[in-house]
Amino acid sequence: MSFLERQSLVIPLLGLVGGIVLLVYGLFRHRLMNRFKTVPCLPIGAVKSDTPLFITGQAHSPGIINSPISKTPCVFYAEKIERMVRNDLSQPVSSYDFHWELDSIDACGGFFVRDNSGTALVVPTPKSLDIAVNASASDDALFAGKYDRNITRRSEQIVQEGSNVTVLGTPCSLNEFMEYMHRNDPLEMPSDLVKELVSLKSNPDAAIPCFFADRVEKVACLSYSDYAAATASAASSLTLTGALITLVSAAFLFLALRNAVPPPWF
Repeated sequence: MSFLERQSLVIPLLGLVGGIVLLVYGLFRHRLMNRFKTVPCLPIGAVKSDTPLFITGQAHSPGIINSPISKTPCVFYAEKIERMVRNDLSQPVSSYDFHWELDSIDACGGFFVRDNSGTALVVPTPKSLDIAVNASASDDALFAGKYDRNITRRSEQIVQEGSNVTVLGTPCSLNEFMEYMHRNDPLEMPSDLVKELVSLKSNPDAAIPCFFADRVEKVACLSYSDYAAATASAASSLTLTGALITLVSAAFLFLALRNAVPPPWF
């Protein structure tokens, strides 16, 4: 097989891989969409511990912080840092000879979600965030055409004060959260929020359902109805687009192989 024939296989192969990735992600969104059908969305005042459910309301916190990249005031942020890594040290350095590896994820903050019936505490995990990237930044060396392991890129996701929020998870009591917080010191939370939680814990009438750690599955900055609609739309679009790209790429790959490999294989 000649060099040109091998090159003719690259684009269909990349299309096939990309189509499969889109298809799998679309099926994942379909799975999330099915949770909307099977898991109830309850008023916060009616929430019971240890029961999977959705809540929706507005995000509030006495501890406002600034996000690390855009310096936007917010109640929670997650910052992802990725580092550039060379694929093949034996090849000449080029922009195609690298991939990005996750270096670290930092998260800070937490917030109360309020509706007309009550208040819940939410401390998202980075993997629970179903939120668009708010801002990103890369090292200046990347734009200068330099490529080495010291180059990083950063991105942030944030939840702002007063924003509509939908949360999927299995809540527990405030006492259980406070025990978790003491066991996982230092848990990065603003001091004003911690003071508020300590005050609430001392109040026997304060029943605050808490979503944190593995008890929070999804956090989105949308109302429940908008989140359900957006998830259904994304699932359908991704699945259809992924299936179409996969079929077209597979057809072109078949034709390229037939032209590249002599009989009797075809």
